[in-house]
Amino acid sequence: MALSYFYLRNIQGLRVILGAIAALSVMPAASGAIPRAEMDPRSPSEFPSLIAAQTLVAQTLAAPQILAQQPDVNQLLEDARQSIDDRQYGQALALYQQAAQMETDNALIYSAIAYAQLQLGNLPAAASAFQQAIALDRNNADFAYGLGRTLGEMGDLPGSEAALRQSLTLNSKNQDVMIALGKVLELRGDLNGSLAIYEQLITLDRRNWQSYLAKADLLMRQGRHGEAIDLLEQAKVIAPYEPEVYVKLSTAEFGLGNPRAGFAAFEEAMRLDPHDSDLYLKQGAIYSALGSSELALGAYQQALRLNGNLAEAREAVIRLYLDQESYLFAVVNSQFWVERDPQNPLPYQYLGMALQGRGRTVEAMNAYQQARMLYQQNRDLPGVQRVEQLMRQRS
Repeated sequence: MALSYFYLRNIQGLRVILGAIAALSVMPAASGAIPRAEMDPRSPSEFPSLIAAQTLVAQTLAAPQILAQQPDVNQLLEDARQSIDDRQYGQALALYQQAAQMETDNALIYSAIAYAQLQLGNLPAAASAFQQAIALDRNNADFAYGLGRTLGEMGDLPGSEAALRQSLTLNSKNQDVMIALGKVLELRGDLNGSLAIYEQLITLDRRNWQSYLAKADLLMRQGRHGEAIDLLEQAKVIAPYEPEVYVKLSTAEFGLGNPRAGFAAFEEAMRLDPHDSDLYLKQGAIYSALGSSELALGAYQQALRLNGNLAEAREAVIRLYLDQESYLFAVVNSQFWVERDPQNPLPYQYLGMALQGRGRTVEAMNAYQQARMLYQQNRDLPGVQRVEQLMRQRS
């Protein structure tokens, strides 16, 4: 099971993932320049994906130095850099692979291959490319970090921990690596080890607000919401314009039984970033938990207006319509979802439920059969069983 792994939506720089390519440029990464990315709407929002490195890569590839004497290799690298700028990642990958055939001992090119593979979602291939880079340069902490994060995304937590520890051995003060390692330890159940990492981070740099959020998040998972609020208040002083600080603060206040303070913190997050569809998704979840279905529906619909591909919001809207027996609206939203994602069995399942509610039994059965076929193709036995149960319950 893949884990959406990387800690904090606004982590400052995957400066180490393609630090491997830093030799191609003299430009430093700009703080906070990495855009947000959502890899899996069902994953915890505090873990953005590796692909968030896009801006950094554009910078690190912006002014390539000469890597080799052969002008054809340099031209390949220049063309690949342009393909990255144009977001033509498949084309960039082909060019980097061609360059690697010409310079088989160039670790930097393999790290560029890893980045292109990450952009294309090919995590095992990216991990393999990072391993090739490491084999050529075992003293590069950035390669080990990139491998660690890639393995974490793949769900290989032991491998991820080992790679991240190797990166810290080579560069003991890299705070991004420490945050990633802390999260891996937490996911592996080593809460004391994770807490020690976060405390070390805060001691190392008391201005790094991500460290406070990391520790606060762990404390909340342990039910220590009051202590988490103290940390988040400190983070708010350091980073008063970071929406994620207020989202975490809202969660802690709700956990402590302070809904008024929780809503106030969440509203501040939305004021700071009113175009973030994820915030409306979270707002919908809050209202749903409180039993305010109409307010939840409005929040989910706003999330969809901002991001029509947000599957979790689409599903939530359909479920609310089904609960309200507003079957026509459920049908319309399910059909829209089917058109957007025809290989996903879930929208067909909901379409069947909505059509069944409308009394359109034959059409409902067709939708259920399509959902069952797709679940079977995905080898999703629980999904198959759910649909078959719905088929047995038909009117």
